[in-house]
Amino acid sequence: MMCRVLLFLGLVWVWLPGPAVAGTPALREVNGCGRTFLEIEGQAASGLKWAGYGEEFDSLWGVAAYSNGTQVRAACYQCTEAVHRFVRYMYGVESYYCGLPVMGNARYVARNLERLLGDQVRSTPRIAPYKVKLENYFNGATQCRPVTGAVVSLEVDFSAEPCDAATGSGGLCDGYTKARAYDASNGAGHVAVLRRLEQISGRIWEGDLFAQHGRMYSARERHRNAPIAAGRIRFERRADGTWAGWWWTPTPDGGYHTPPMPVVSWTNPVIVGRDATDDELVELDTSSACPAVAATASWAQACEQIRAARNAP
Repeated sequence: MMCRVLLFLGLVWVWLPGPAVAGTPALREVNGCGRTFLEIEGQAASGLKWAGYGEEFDSLWGVAAYSNGTQVRAACYQCTEAVHRFVRYMYGVESYYCGLPVMGNARYVARNLERLLGDQVRSTPRIAPYKVKLENYFNGATQCRPVTGAVVSLEVDFSAEPCDAATGSGGLCDGYTKARAYDASNGAGHVAVLRRLEQISGRIWEGDLFAQHGRMYSARERHRNAPIAAGRIRFERRADGTWAGWWWTPTPDGGYHTPPMPVVSWTNPVIVGRDATDDELVELDTSSACPAVAATASWAQACEQIRAARNAP
């Protein structure tokens, strides 16, 4: 099969033959900023409806997202849990959603994937024969664009003036800094997976988010079978070549549940090799830890039980 090569703004996209494993995404290479990233095939979200606590309401390439119901601040089914399962399933990186190393609140997850796990080089049946590692890039300070399949940490601050959804300027987006982004006193933030990213005009790219739990939906929509819309995200390649991003959660009628706010950072899979053999492919446990958590008095207690079970002979 011949490959199709597209040139845009210094990036080279190489579309590859279809996936070797049924039900897994097609893959492509994205070259730019001195690296080659692995981008998975986008998967649109449609027909989403809210569900009860612990019920699946969305999925992305075999990874489920579960509803937090009306338990917005419950320890179980947080946004971080789904992201860690996705990273384990898709890339084979041992991102722990229950155990060590501690990955931190959502605003830190994308950064800590590189800080704590960036030395891992892994492959799975879904990305073979590629081997990848994870690298993180801060919003507005890198010429490395995000790719579909990236983990994105997101700002959440309902007390601040929102950004402009069309331009990513104004409000919280103006003067956004690392100090502001990583200040824990500003809240936990949010984290998601880029499930789709497409060019919509000029230097603007827009896509959908794959995310778990209900904080980004209003109270009136945290009821079974209420229609919900996937989170939206937009990136612009600025005149100096850097990428800046912002996100929001729309209502089905075009309003906002979460008004436009800055992206904190994103973590892309960087291609390290193209020769993974069958015995190098990693399969990690990606079942949700949440049922065990929900049956215990605390997240910490549940994690101890899960770790003990994993370490049992």
